[in-house]
Amino acid sequence: MIRKITGIIAVLCNLIVAQAQDRLTLDLTAGISRNMLSGNQLENLSNGGVVKNGYNVIIGLSVFNPITTSFGLKHEVFYSPTTVGLHLNDGNQPVYKSKLNRQIIQLYPLSPAFHYKNLQISAGPYWGIVAGGAIQRKDQQGNLFKDHTIYGSSASSGGYLHKWDLGISGALAYTLSSKLHIGLRYTQGFIALTENTAEQQQQQVYSNYTTLAVGYRLF
Repeated sequence: MIRKITGIIAVLCNLIVAQAQDRLTLDLTAGISRNMLSGNQLENLSNGGVVKNGYNVIIGLSVFNPITTSFGLKHEVFYSPTTVGLHLNDGNQPVYKSKLNRQIIQLYPLSPAFHYKNLQISAGPYWGIVAGGAIQRKDQQGNLFKDHTIYGSSASSGGYLHKWDLGISGALAYTLSSKLHIGLRYTQGFIALTENTAEQQQQQVYSNYTTLAVGYRLF
């Protein structure tokens, strides 16, 4: 799956370069992402609906294609291992603290961006690809282990992670110099965190992220 995703990203990058080879810019971006879950059915995921936000590193590439001096299009891809804290009650042990981990490739394929002096405002669609996942559980002896079955497959009866997410994103960036900028982004997903093939109505728990990152211009 990772090879297919890498191939898709490579094709997109080649198309972008071919269309605007003499005008585009490429930035390497890295920062911190705050990972959150929201929705009115959090208690179905975590005991009492208790969810602790997680903080993880995010890294990626951002291509900017200027159309005019104050307007352009951004195409971005990031990788982020996301973590959130949960409280589980699986019957084997009293309620205990757990972590849900996912490896997510975040794509922002086409975001219109507006410039004013050193400020840039952009917004657009979001596509998340969940490349892996695991949840901490306790065995009957009380030892924590990583349960990878939550990643599941379409053949699973239910309760496994959705393999993709769709949503919207908005970002604000400030140019520090000709090579550096700092940016703040908020992303809201609209696809339920987990999927149950046996149920028509999916659990209403959704992912959202707030990211603070620094970008370095490669060219």
